Amino acid sequence: TYTITYELDGGTNATSNPTSYTIEDDTITFAEPTKAGYTFVAWIDSDNMAITQIEKGSTGDKTVTATWEEIAEPEPETYTVTFIDEDTVIDTITGVTGTEITAPTVTEKTGYTSSWDKEVASTITGDATYTVVWKPITYTITYELDGGTNATSNPATYTIESETITFASPTRDGYTFTGWNPTSIEKGSTGNKTVTATWEVIPEPEYTVDRKSVV
Repeated sequence: TYTITYELDGGTNATSNPTSYTIEDDTITFAEPTKAGYTFVAWIDSDNMAITQIEKGSTGDKTVTATWEEIAEPEPETYTVTFIDEDTVIDTITGVTGTEITAPTVTEKTGYTSSWDKEVASTITGDATYTVVWKPITYTITYELDGGTNATSNPATYTIESETITFASPTRDGYTFTGWNPTSIEKGSTGNKTVTATWEVIPEPEYTVDRKSVV
């Protein structure tokens, strides 16, 4: 009985590979071993020659050595994160999974607040697109009526996108409304506004008394 020694260099032998043989054994064909991260190339003998089997009728102890080829790590997949403002790409970040994402600073736009259409992730997990959403700021309109009553059609707020606002006339007992200051808010205006009503007193009516002599 002769021994078969396997030099595996960290690999794991196939359970079907025998550890001994005799001159009478049938031809032994070696099975492939395994090694994590490597591909098996071949068995080589003590003469550094490739060997696949021990022929029937062979004699002597045998040492066979497994040779390996390292499996190349695949290149990590890269992804692109795109930031868009009104159909214009303002920034892109390209990287592998886990790359940090920092959203770009959006240039302010008069009369609007900005936000992203969805929460910006902290790291890359795949291709993604973020779009700026512009929301018009709502401004207040304050009416100084000096005791008058405002028209119900006069709005309390407006935005930069509102059509030009022309104010309806308020009312006040004993007075004639003479105008608003300012008279309107033009489309495209911004900021809170205060408009003041001006009045003119309605004069008291005058009466004439006719005096007649009584005889």
